[in-house]
Amino acid sequence: MTDLARRCACALVLAALFLVPGLPAAAQAQDAFNDRKLNAFVVAVVKVDRLIDAWAPKIRSAEDEEQAKAMNEQANAELRQAIEQTDGITVEEYKVISEAMRSDSELMSRVEAIYEKQAAQ
Repeated sequence: MTDLARRCACALVLAALFLVPGLPAAAQAQDAFNDRKLNAFVVAVVKVDRLIDAWAPKIRSAEDEEQAKAMNEQANAELRQAIEQTDGITVEEYKVISEAMRSDSELMSRVEAIYEKQAAQ
């Protein structure tokens, strides 16, 4: 799996964790995704990916289900905070973009191009 594909997969995992009923349909909202918003999304994806890399082994090595659940809750709080602290995107927008990427190959291509551009800097 490429680095970008892994990061985007993490974005989708997070979207699934935080998916909230009542958000605008991803297909309807995708037209509102300008390059500035997608740049912020990629910055947030990188932050989320780093946190997932840090938390996943800890959660897997939890002594019991209760400890794993507590660690997962703490990790989710940190993931949410990382997104909230990213300029130019909200948690809700992050969720909508993540969901839209599941079914929109054009949007995925746009995100990939932005990621590659950021990685080259």
